[in-house]
Amino acid sequence: MVTNIQVKCEVCEAVINLKWQIGHVEEAPVSIVCPDCLTVLKFTLYTNNEEVTINFKSKNASQINHITPKYYAETSSELLTFKISNQHIIRPGWTPFIRSTQMIGHEKYVNFQKSFMSAIYIHKKNNHIFERINELYLNKNKKYLSSELHKQLNLEHKGEFTDEEIIRNLYSYNIGYFSNFFHNSSFGILNKKILEKMELLKTTQAEAFNDFLINYCNNEMLLEYDRKLYRAISNVLSNYYYFIPATFLKYITEDRIDDIYKEYTLTTTNFTDVKDIYITIYENLIDVYEIVMMLNNVLIRGNHMNMPSGVIINNKEVNTLIKYRKQSKANKLRFAEINEGFNIFMPKFERKIRNAIGHEDWRYIPYEHMIKYGNDEIYILEYVYKCWQMFENTIAIYKILQDIKINREVSINNIS
Repeated sequence: MVTNIQVKCEVCEAVINLKWQIGHVEEAPVSIVCPDCLTVLKFTLYTNNEEVTINFKSKNASQINHITPKYYAETSSELLTFKISNQHIIRPGWTPFIRSTQMIGHEKYVNFQKSFMSAIYIHKKNNHIFERINELYLNKNKKYLSSELHKQLNLEHKGEFTDEEIIRNLYSYNIGYFSNFFHNSSFGILNKKILEKMELLKTTQAEAFNDFLINYCNNEMLLEYDRKLYRAISNVLSNYYYFIPATFLKYITEDRIDDIYKEYTLTTTNFTDVKDIYITIYENLIDVYEIVMMLNNVLIRGNHMNMPSGVIINNKEVNTLIKYRKQSKANKLRFAEINEGFNIFMPKFERKIRNAIGHEDWRYIPYEHMIKYGNDEIYILEYVYKCWQMFENTIAIYKILQDIKINREVSINNIS
């Protein structure tokens, strides 16, 4: 179902016809930029499908009637939409829903719909529980954390968990929660790749891996890495509704995505709402990358202290952990870009984007739904999708870290 809502920008009085594809999000965020004055117009569209009622709340715009619009803007809480235009280019009946089913086929669309509807339900019901459980862990509150995990995992055994039990049960809870937000079998594929790498590590470098677990890893360091990963993950999940239309691209083949960026966009968010998510993931994951690099050293070179060779920074080879730790995050990224070992699970960061955001060196192009930074540019849909892919990579690094913690507990128990 599509309904038309006419709004007037409160700054320049440009009239925009919102063609709203009513969906399944009860409080749907909408954000568009007025093409005339570049004011961000924000709306919350309220849907009650049971009673078939629609409500509307806006910021910087007001609802009007019976005035010919200057612009037309499709909106959807879940699907890709045409970009805002001063032409009424949308054929009657040619809705985002119909276009989406034609893009990927009925079967894939049904899978996409089931996936995001399940995620919406679980997010609304459980995201605050996910946050409080992980904050209890990071605050070392074993008593209440044990109680929460008992309830959420429906465990029969009562009482306070041991350290190893907390690691395993928290891991089980978090991975179960994260899996709800993956699309198109991507979680199973990711999990399989991680298991294969970890198994290769343990079978070919068992002694070096055990040495790494005992002599490099320690509880405080691992807890700090957990804290950084939680910051990155929760930053995305707390804004989950922004990302739903971008996850549709998980069902599009790579050779078609560039054409999608040129013609379509999303209206759940604007760049100012999501720009800091990139930096949050970048800053925290580069800090955590050190332990990933140590795994590469074990897997490829047989010792966690044996660094990769040939990384020259400021005319000097960075070939020890001490030298690595003195580097800027941009220079540390050089190691993550080496094609080896566990690096396949790291996001593909782009320094120019990170620097443009950090230095506020960007501007928005409204008709194109594009951000220009320096001599480069990126569509808002492309940017949001990159952030989502980075989120999926962050989950992979989280899983690797938990595997390290579990194996470390086993090694410590074997010693004692």
